[in-house]
Amino acid sequence: MSLRGAYVELNFFHGEIQPTFWWLARQLGIELDFHLLRPNAMLEPLALLPGPARIVPIDVADPHHPCAEPFGDVEFLDPERYDFVILGTAEPCDRPDSLRDLDLPQLHIMHSARATRADPRVTRCVLAPHAMAPVDPPVLLIEPLYLGEVAASPGEHPMVVSVPGNIQLHRRNYGALIRALVVLRDEGVTPDDVVVRLVGRAFGGEPHLQGRMHLAGPRLLEALETAGVREFVEMYPSELSYGELYEALASSHFVLPLIDDCFIPSRPYLEGKHTGSLGVGIGAGAVPILNERHARAAGVDVGPRYRLDDVVSGLRAALNSGDHVGERAALVALREQRLSASAQSFADWLELVT
Repeated sequence: MSLRGAYVELNFFHGEIQPTFWWLARQLGIELDFHLLRPNAMLEPLALLPGPARIVPIDVADPHHPCAEPFGDVEFLDPERYDFVILGTAEPCDRPDSLRDLDLPQLHIMHSARATRADPRVTRCVLAPHAMAPVDPPVLLIEPLYLGEVAASPGEHPMVVSVPGNIQLHRRNYGALIRALVVLRDEGVTPDDVVVRLVGRAFGGEPHLQGRMHLAGPRLLEALETAGVREFVEMYPSELSYGELYEALASSHFVLPLIDDCFIPSRPYLEGKHTGSLGVGIGAGAVPILNERHARAAGVDVGPRYRLDDVVSGLRAALNSGDHVGERAALVALREQRLSASAQSFADWLELVT
């Protein structure tokens, strides 16, 4: 008898990891329904999959604080319908608490490594190898590296480097990027040679984002113009759907997470916190340009490296690499290996709990 599971996301983020769980279920012949807050469902996180996905929208008065109100009659609360539940984001604490009375095996995804209270029905899931150690066992590793089929490598010129994620200055070292672009410009590099694509929410003008997210697109735009490197950078005027985000990354040569070991806000990402920018980059086939310590922590040995916040050396290495097709093939091989390991871990967990 085939198993049936519910994937429940009660936050307004992290849709980019959902295609991997669709893929895992498909590999194992499992039915998996995705229960998503309606604003998330409308952004179509499962848009580019090579097969159908069942999405059940969750309607609540305030989608940013869904646990403040009763869920109502939504299907994942029916234990007769499902054999297990995946909670897409186990933070803040009211999200897992909302499933406390559901007597089913549960897999709770931890985006930030931390200790949690023991519950015999719950297995924690982390999304990167370096995130396993800080989390109390039992813990499962699933690397979210699947967005759909990887497209062919884009053309040679200009080289496109994408920086995924909402533009929030406290999250990534955008200052290092601006300094790097100034140096490259002064060395004679032009936008015909390299374009940096900032793929994420930048301005927050949409009604459902106002007052909810402190986006720094205008400040970053001003800094780029002041430095004289605005023409190197693409920014999006409005929120992208997940399909548009995936396609923007798939047409990029490289992905640049802008996480380094001398930018203090980056340090959690080097010590156990998962960064979606690396996962979506690999999932789309964009070769990562990584700080050396970040590469070691993530266990990624493909693509250019740079030390400390010397982003310009990483961009130079990318410009001089000359073998985008070969690098992309090596990255796809790494992606397939990691996905295979995740599928085995997921299968082992299901055999244990069901």
